[in-house]
Amino acid sequence: MHMLLVDNHGDKIEAYVTVPNVKFFGNHLKEGLTYDFACLGVEANATRHGCRLKITFTTIFEVVATPIYPESDFDFSSVDMVHTHGYDPSILRDVCGVLTGFTLERSCTIDGVTTKLALIELADEHGTMDCCLVGDYVNQLMRFLSIGDVTQTVVVLQTCRVLHQQGRIVCYTVANG
Repeated sequence: MHMLLVDNHGDKIEAYVTVPNVKFFGNHLKEGLTYDFACLGVEANATRHGCRLKITFTTIFEVVATPIYPESDFDFSSVDMVHTHGYDPSILRDVCGVLTGFTLERSCTIDGVTTKLALIELADEHGTMDCCLVGDYVNQLMRFLSIGDVTQTVVVLQTCRVLHQQGRIVCYTVANG
């Protein structure tokens, strides 16, 4: 179970729950809520932070009743930055671009769970890149595209994982919107 944690300054860091603890934490951690954590493990990896947080059986957490959210803190990667700096899948990126193509919508089933996928093309002043939307992001896109004229639509994707697939670089949405 992987997640992205954001502190009250807007700084993001990747965290994960160890396999033996997924059942417990999966039932108690809910997307969109704010938590106070204590006793997190720290593990080195190749992210911008140089580490990620590990949630284990010793981790203590509680829901914060009145969260303080920071103002928007996007850290956009341009198309050329994604292509130039490689496709390190351990670094989560924010991307933004004009929607220039929608080439595929399909479903895939993994471990009995069916998930929607859609491949879109985004462009900025530096070029184009493919982005794969996963889960509810596909439904949101389809609802938006159904309204009619959507020329010059700007798409913002937060926390994308950049992967090399079939000879090209593709940004994948991480969370299941």
